[in-house]
Amino acid sequence: MIEEENWQNGPKFLCDGPDSWPKNKVSDVVGEDQRKVVVSMMTQKVKVPSDDEWRLEPSRFSSWERLRRVTAYLLCFVNNCRSETKNRECSKILTNEEIRDAENYLVRVAQEEAFSRDIGDIRKGRFVGQSSVLKTLMPRVDEDGVLRMSGRLSLIETLPYDVRFPVILPRKHALTKLIVRKYHTDANHAVGTNHILTKLNEKYWVIHGREEIRECENNCNQCKLMKSKVGEQVMTRLRRTLCNHSRQGSYEG
Repeated sequence: MIEEENWQNGPKFLCDGPDSWPKNKVSDVVGEDQRKVVVSMMTQKVKVPSDDEWRLEPSRFSSWERLRRVTAYLLCFVNNCRSETKNRECSKILTNEEIRDAENYLVRVAQEEAFSRDIGDIRKGRFVGQSSVLKTLMPRVDEDGVLRMSGRLSLIETLPYDVRFPVILPRKHALTKLIVRKYHTDANHAVGTNHILTKLNEKYWVIHGREEIRECENNCNQCKLMKSKVGEQVMTRLRRTLCNHSRQGSYEG
């Protein structure tokens, strides 16, 4: 490369005047017919959650009260975003109606996950299938969209509405576990399965409720501690002098 003349001195036309330089044959101006406009667009699919999907996962909460209150605040925020500015409510204290709406929302989503086919049949005026776990409960959907049980107590108008038509809860659902745990904790971990089941039936009807309550009791750490056996210390062996027969006064001092 060092011996190359073009590398040391450059092209020969550089030593001549500008008039002898080669002409640029590339046109600087591009014609209108030669211009091409390329428009590119980047799109991204975003999944918007519907009202039937969980906004909060119940399995990530440790108590039913906390889940219910957080959901109530979330629903209030959504309603304020959808309403006009003059109709928005900015109260920091939840009302009983807002908490009840949050509870109904959580129950509806749990029931849709477990009994979607049965709820569809009921809304169409048909009976539930013979293989359904709800066939003996005479289920009905109330005006809030909550699936409830109809039993012998439904005709007693003096009883509360929740006692006459208890809310049906699915077995082994995260929401059901939180509700059963609340009743178990309110009883101070001291009562039996029948007592908790009676308290639950005042508002809810849990599918296979006894098994659900026993599972809650078996997984409760405080109950395990209370039911655990007391540790027993192994007694030491007797001294040899106490085991051998001897006359009185053989050992003194």
